[in-house]
Amino acid sequence: MLVMRIVRFVRNFRLICLLRLISMMTCCRCSYFGVFALLLFLVPQLSTHTDNLEVKALQDLYSSFNSPPQLKGWKSSGGDPCQESWTGVTCSGSSIIQMDVSNNNIYGEIPYSLPSNLTHLFLQHNEFTGSVIYLAGLQLTDL
Repeated sequence: MLVMRIVRFVRNFRLICLLRLISMMTCCRCSYFGVFALLLFLVPQLSTHTDNLEVKALQDLYSSFNSPPQLKGWKSSGGDPCQESWTGVTCSGSSIIQMDVSNNNIYGEIPYSLPSNLTHLFLQHNEFTGSVIYLAGLQLTDL
């Protein structure tokens, strides 16, 4: 959770810096080269998107859970969990590394496809069905 907060802070800080630079360009003389260099640094950071296969895995998971309203921000199609705020999802760059849907009274079956870079998965205090033998193939450090 702390990693997610830090990533959001850095993204927001970079966006604020970009907006301030743009406003400075209209108010006073400044180095266009400096602004251009900063834009080259900021734009790739702002356009990071979650891997499509990982997004699809979360969408399938959401659908198999019967689209519970407790998972705010989640979508069964479209969206980007690393760019948007999906409840319980933590990213590192464009990879989903943690999913915490514990204590939500969610029911449904855990699908076979989960994000491939997932290292922490918290499912306790829900009503899930089905086998979890396929989770052995993931590099989970915390289940």
